[in-house]
Amino acid sequence: MPAYDYKCENCQEIIEQFKSISERETPDPCTKCGSKNVKQLFGKNPIRIGDPVHLGIKKNDTAWTEVLQRIKQGHPGGNGIKIR
Repeated sequence: MPAYDYKCENCQEIIEQFKSISERETPDPCTKCGSKNVKQLFGKNPIRIGDPVHLGIKKNDTAWTEVLQRIKQGHPGGNGIKIR
């Protein structure tokens, strides 16, 4: 089911809702204030989602972290490199 972005016209809250294509034009009430004055957003996503690994959505690949650790150890300035 696709995710759609909506904006509450009362409190300006941005809401992501998972809806079928046929239901996308009937948004649920605002989760913050309960208003039914919610409009679908179009175009570029106004919310910067961020890195899915650091948000906890996607698990970090431990093999890749080990490769980065080896690069850090072999790099002359490796002490200044941060690996999360």
